[in-house]
Amino acid sequence: MDKNGNPINYALGWRVSDDASEVYHGGSSAGGTAYLYIQPEKKLIIAFACNSGDWSTSRHKFVQQLASLYD
Repeated sequence: MDKNGNPINYALGWRVSDDASEVYHGGSSAGGTAYLYIQPEKKLIIAFACNSGDWSTSRHKFVQQLASLYD
């Protein structure tokens, strides 16, 4: 929650979807990136690392597509 009590979907470095069905965190440094994605209700975890720093906008969509293979 922000100082006005509004939800901000961010907790201790983790992003949380509005309905709490997804929890995720990613980072990048020196030409590499990593991402951890969790769907707690489905007990599904996807983690990846790659040698590219150019995933900042598409990695969440990528893991959602991978997760859909387990529906």
